[in-house]
Amino acid sequence: MESLYSSYQPIQVMIDLLASSANQQPLITPSPIDIYVFNLFIQTLPKPIVLTDYLATASQGTTAVAAAIQKKIIRVHMLQDLPTAQKDILQQHLQKYLIMEKVHDGQPAVGQWMHAIWHSGEDLSTAIAHNAPDLIFLMPVGPVGASDALANAILYCQANVAFRLILVRELSPFLAKSQLAIMCHSNLEPSVDRFTERVEGLFNGNFDFSQLLEKQLQAEMRQSEKMIETDDEMIHYHLEGYPHIESLLNGGFIQTIYHRLVPVERRLKLREIRVNLLGW
Repeated sequence: MESLYSSYQPIQVMIDLLASSANQQPLITPSPIDIYVFNLFIQTLPKPIVLTDYLATASQGTTAVAAAIQKKIIRVHMLQDLPTAQKDILQQHLQKYLIMEKVHDGQPAVGQWMHAIWHSGEDLSTAIAHNAPDLIFLMPVGPVGASDALANAILYCQANVAFRLILVRELSPFLAKSQLAIMCHSNLEPSVDRFTERVEGLFNGNFDFSQLLEKQLQAEMRQSEKMIETDDEMIHYHLEGYPHIESLLNGGFIQTIYHRLVPVERRLKLREIRVNLLGW
């Protein structure tokens, strides 16, 4: 299975080429986590996919690259033409990954495949009516109440119950910064179920473990604080009861017992307290 790094590497190389050769930065840049989740979803689909890219201009071709490197995506159609400099970089990059023949201009023909689109969410209903896609990958999708893309997607799904909306950021706390949403037709429910199960297996278990680790660390910190308070009380007790504490701690037998019973960390803390109080 691909890692987060390996799935994003072709996109990052494309972004670096745009910055160094054309001095350009895409207006829309897919994040590593969104590309990784996009890859996971594509792998669960039962048929080959033809994808229409409405984000080609805004993403400077990076979304086309993200789609073309997927084995199950057999063609990518860019509806928006890129400037010459960016198009040359895209073609060189596609040729490097041996996927140049998968990227085309214009609308795809009808065939025995699934149809997906990359889209920003603006004028979403028109794009869906024109393409009749099985899948819509929306990006970037912002917070509720501050995202036109999300509002348009919700309105469309409410009016067309055959479509289901998935906000990737709601699938796991690890995906909270995701800006990817997926609209899929009800005939893809089995794929959606496999996808969500896979995401839960990959991310939620790790999150539960991190929460457990965090709680354990917090408990140890609280216990350490109690131990320090106890150590402070012990020092004050010994100072009041034994004016010659130095000789007590340096006595051979007592010192041996002391070293065996008291952990090194606590002995170091005691020594620090002793130095602060007595100067030795």
